[in-house]
Amino acid sequence: MRVYIFDKEYNLRANKNEDYLKGIAGYVERRVREIASSAPQKSKEEISILTCLNIA
Repeated sequence: MRVYIFDKEYNLRANKNEDYLKGIAGYVERRVREIASSAPQKSKEEISILTCLNIA
């Protein structure tokens, strides 16, 4: 299955619940976009790391 996060395509395999995995990808995408809009001067890499830290 394909998901898009922060303008990048990822091919993932879902062993059981594909909808659950799509939901997680959607959540990550929303969080990345929120952080990107609040810190437009940051690089994509910095935004990705900040998103990971915020989710963790």
